Amino acid sequence: HTSARNFGLIHSQTKMPTNIDFSVFQWNCCSIYNNQDQLVQHLAGHDYQVLALQSLNVKKDKLPRLKNYYFPPIHQKVDTTEKINVAIYVREGVDYIYCPSPVPPDTPSIYSCATTIRFNSLNLMVMSVYLPLGPNEQNTEWIRSLQSDLSKNILITGDFNAHAPFWEKDCVSVTSNRFIENVVDSSFYLLNDGSITRIPDNSSHKASAIDLTMVSPDLAPICNWKTLDDPLNSDHLPIITCFNNVKPMPSDQTENKIPKFNYKLADWDKFSLSLSTFHIDDIDDKSIDNLYTIFTTSVISAASEAIPKIKSVKSKKHTGNIWWNEACEEAKKEKKSKFKTYLKEKSYFNHIEMKKAKNKANMIMAQAKRLYWSSFCKNEVYNHKDMQKVWEKLKTMKNGVKLPVSHKGRQVRYTFQSRQG
Repeated sequence: HTSARNFGLIHSQTKMPTNIDFSVFQWNCCSIYNNQDQLVQHLAGHDYQVLALQSLNVKKDKLPRLKNYYFPPIHQKVDTTEKINVAIYVREGVDYIYCPSPVPPDTPSIYSCATTIRFNSLNLMVMSVYLPLGPNEQNTEWIRSLQSDLSKNILITGDFNAHAPFWEKDCVSVTSNRFIENVVDSSFYLLNDGSITRIPDNSSHKASAIDLTMVSPDLAPICNWKTLDDPLNSDHLPIITCFNNVKPMPSDQTENKIPKFNYKLADWDKFSLSLSTFHIDDIDDKSIDNLYTIFTTSVISAASEAIPKIKSVKSKKHTGNIWWNEACEEAKKEKKSKFKTYLKEKSYFNHIEMKKAKNKANMIMAQAKRLYWSSFCKNEVYNHKDMQKVWEKLKTMKNGVKLPVSHKGRQVRYTFQSRQG
């Protein structure tokens, strides 16, 4: 009964309901730098409130900005040389607060980070976890400790690199009995339904389900879990966990937010004069919260009188990669079709066809980026007299396209720089 409770797959549903209020995108991206383009294109057509990513393999200063998501994301603590392997992106407008990961910092062979999403009716801790070497006798003990506080609502997402028949069909060997004991003895429900989450690199290897999703028992009845039918160029399938009938609170960063001021045109004498009316002795309630609120209101009021505001421009709907064309779309469809065929029959031939379609799609997309960049430099840079518009266009391209790394690309960039000089 214990194993049925914790590995009770009855809570997972392949068909997603229509009344979804909150969804989490979970994905081992196998290096975000290599697969960022396809992630950006996928996000253009979907609305996820949280992205829980693993195996980013990127330095802190190279973390990508994702349209409509707060930046920087929540990530594991790193020094200047260490690479980030787990991160959580929260969609703009969703109220969240940073919280330390429940995993002890000295735990070996594990990366983790966490954040708390605030709903109208509850708070939800979301964790992103990555065990590159799989579970051992120490790096999953934190799962047991989490069960001591059943009042918390927790969603654990991650690549555990663990094999067991409880969540993986045709599994012949168990990776770690200790990990299974920790999960079974905890109060968490495993949402996996037996579907594969990782595609083998070699056709002689078996597909596996090493990406797991666990939730607190109170959340299990309102959760729906499924894998996508497109790995987005990774060898791991993205996982979508949806919560029904729960709405996240609007973020304080979007409601009652501090206006943006144009400090270059500020009248500082007027600002000082207006703020001089603030006297702490005139305030009866001298509690910290009350003093902070009154002082902040006074500063914003003085700034509004003396400093012009910058008009906010409503962000346009994210349309994905600006270089994306019909050839890219067709290649994506063909790759997706070959992948579905492989899922139905995991034969040697179907695996080879799937890999061919993936490589073909990558070549077509790389060519599309090169052509777009060459066309941009030729038509926008050389033939455009208003360089301000050129820089504005480059700014929009900054996070939507990775410039091609090739000899031709270097020549284009060199001539572009020469033009600026």
